[in-house]
Amino acid sequence: MSTKRQYEIVVPNLKEGLHHFEYVVDNSFFEGYNERGFISCCATVKMQLNKQVDILQLHFDIDGQIRLNCDRCGNEIDKVLWDEYKLLVKLVHGAMELNETEQDIDIYYLDKKNPILDVATWIYEFVILSIPNSRICGQNELGASLCNPTVLATLEKICINNK
Repeated sequence: MSTKRQYEIVVPNLKEGLHHFEYVVDNSFFEGYNERGFISCCATVKMQLNKQVDILQLHFDIDGQIRLNCDRCGNEIDKVLWDEYKLLVKLVHGAMELNETEQDIDIYYLDKKNPILDVATWIYEFVILSIPNSRICGQNELGASLCNPTVLATLEKICINNK
């Protein structure tokens, strides 16, 4: 994973109001995480933070490209990443206990005694959630599959033989 400190925000250093952060994440960012599910990634994460008294409203915009394997034929394909996520952070005492019992996944509690907000895990999760569900090569302008024809023929033979 990239230098961890660049994803930490010291909340008391921020004035009330809007703040903008931008993070470029690539393969080096994902090195510290076990689950990737892709070959390579380059994304820009723009985060808007609205600081109010004891509340932080976070808005993440994900934009980028990801390379992964086609679920049908195994070819490497490029897909566009785009999504947005919102999160509410409340500054409280006893944040650890509240985070363990909170039912709403869009609310996070940050302890007033240690008000350092680490957004790296959220960036990781939001990029992973932004990966398109459709992981196939697609079709050309004539409607023919762009998947590897050799692999498709082999799959068809296997299916016919198993009937």
